[in-house]
Amino acid sequence: MESATDILQTLALAIAAVGGVIAAVRAIVEMRRGREQAAQELRWKQTREAKKILDEMKADSAATSAMRMLDWSGRSYPIGETESVTVTLDDVQGALRNDDLRFSRKEVFIRDCFDSFLDFLEELEYDIGTGLIRFPDVEAQLEYYVRIMARDKGLYAAHMAYWDFGHALAFCQRFAVWREAAEGARRP
Repeated sequence: MESATDILQTLALAIAAVGGVIAAVRAIVEMRRGREQAAQELRWKQTREAKKILDEMKADSAATSAMRMLDWSGRSYPIGETESVTVTLDDVQGALRNDDLRFSRKEVFIRDCFDSFLDFLEELEYDIGTGLIRFPDVEAQLEYYVRIMARDKGLYAAHMAYWDFGHALAFCQRFAVWREAAEGARRP
């Protein structure tokens, strides 16, 4: 028959084992909570960074002019102190050519605007690739413009490829509307 001391020792070991299991479960739960909190903080940082880049794009007059050119044919834009030009879709198509690289003042303005816009797309794609931001955080804000460019996919894809805007082209390829557009598609 066991002595009272043996029973107490066995009981103490059982309590210690149960306590150890409880401590281990608590540690696992706390680690999981910590990972979830870290993941949530990362998502917030990614969202804030995406918003920051989009805000910079909207604040850039050249990039916003390119977006307006995509959206609205025949709008006037100031170039220089006293001059303004009206830009049509035909003007954009002509300015983004990759041959006869002599450009009028108006075409230089158009190209500069699109270079600024494409530079932002380059940055977005690079940042998506590094995990700094996520595509869903910028998708809705830019899908409209990619949809318009997809109507002239041949023009924009050729321009991006020729002038080494590879990240901008990869960014456009993230959109189903771009992937589904015919490769040589040109706006009627």
